Amino acid sequence: MTLETHTSEEPRRERLLRAAEQIRLLRNEYPKATNQQIANIYKQNIRGLVICEDDQTEFELFGILDDWLKAHIDNILKGKPVEVKPVAEPKPAAPRRTKTPEEKAEAEAKRRALVEEIRARDEVRIETAIKVRLLEWQTTYGKRLADCTGAECMRLARRYGPFFQEISKRLNASDKVGNHLSEVELQAIAATHKLIGPEALR
Repeated sequence: MTLETHTSEEPRRERLLRAAEQIRLLRNEYPKATNQQIANIYKQNIRGLVICEDDQTEFELFGILDDWLKAHIDNILKGKPVEVKPVAEPKPAAPRRTKTPEEKAEAEAKRRALVEEIRARDEVRIETAIKVRLLEWQTTYGKRLADCTGAECMRLARRYGPFFQEISKRLNASDKVGNHLSEVELQAIAATHKLIGPEALR
């Protein structure tokens, strides 16, 4: 999803409609996930595709994406049309001048503050990933989940339940988990079964 200013509404409408369709496909893939979990998975997918020139650009881009998701994800997942508001023409850029040492120091301080704010805004997602790295989870016989096959996950499902059963459905019997499922996908499956996250079973 590209969130850029554009003089024509049609290219922007097409981008938003493609984004909405991708979000609806995620709902089909993770039917038990909450709307917020679907939004988080979509943002994670976008992070893997977007390369920003600097921290401020990344902060501004994902700030826009967060606002857009908050405003529209409920309606998108209910199948309602995506609203496209007119975009104002961009103002001409002001002439640039050389910054003083004091201004450079202030800009660097702001950059550092932005980096910290980005870290803080993503704190919940990062905290979950740090506490529970599912690809590294050890089975009772000492094997990493990443190295388990679809057949092994089916056997684990008989003893430990639907989390492993869901994983086995996505693999052939000889496929290894780590070769076909990412950490983000495993986190989403675990969250839908309330194994991790704020809704985790106690």
